[in-house]
Amino acid sequence: MRQVIRHCLNTILFETGKRIKFQGFGNSNYKSREVGETLCTIEKAILVYLVYPVTTTTVPLLVDLKRSPRLQFLDTGIINYSVKIQPEFFKYDNLTAICKGFVAEHIVSRN
Repeated sequence: MRQVIRHCLNTILFETGKRIKFQGFGNSNYKSREVGETLCTIEKAILVYLVYPVTTTTVPLLVDLKRSPRLQFLDTGIINYSVKIQPEFFKYDNLTAICKGFVAEHIVSRN
């Protein structure tokens, strides 16, 4: 289990904001059950959030747990530090200029 956790933690940064499949997550040979349990554990640690698509557009919103979730890293500062782009923030007036708008999208999705 330790190896699966380590793999997921190292892969999360590159899969953030994308729809993911548990089976073979991050080009691994890990099974869906192993990755699913690991990501749920990491989600409980409040590092990531698995965002499942909804089935309706009316209240109450119902999630469809059978579809692929989108992986959302919860802390913009940690993700920026991990990919070493913090110095770039001081160069730009517009957040959409950094990483093709990924940082701006990440900040908006967390609010």
